[in-house]
Amino acid sequence: VVQKERSADMGNNLGNYSTINGTIYTTLLEPEPPKKFVPEHDPNFGFPDGRKPRVMKATEEEMISARIPHRLRGYCAHDLIN
Repeated sequence: VVQKERSADMGNNLGNYSTINGTIYTTLLEPEPPKKFVPEHDPNFGFPDGRKPRVMKATEEEMISARIPHRLRGYCAHDLIN
C-alpha cells in the first residue's frame, strides 16, 4: 500500500486534524460558555434621585407614517424621522 503525502490544496485544513494511531480524526472542541457580565459599580452612582426614565419622543403613528421598520423602532426612532 502506497500512502500519498497529505497536503492541503485549498487552505490549511490539516491544521485542524489530530493523528491517532496513524488515522486522522478531527479535533472536537467544546465551546466556551458565555461569560456573565457583572457590573463593578452601582449603576445609580451620581444620581441621588435615580435616573430619569426613558420616554419615547416619536409616537407609533409617526413611525408608521415615516415607514420605519419594526426592527428600528426603538428609543432613538425620532432621529430616523428627522
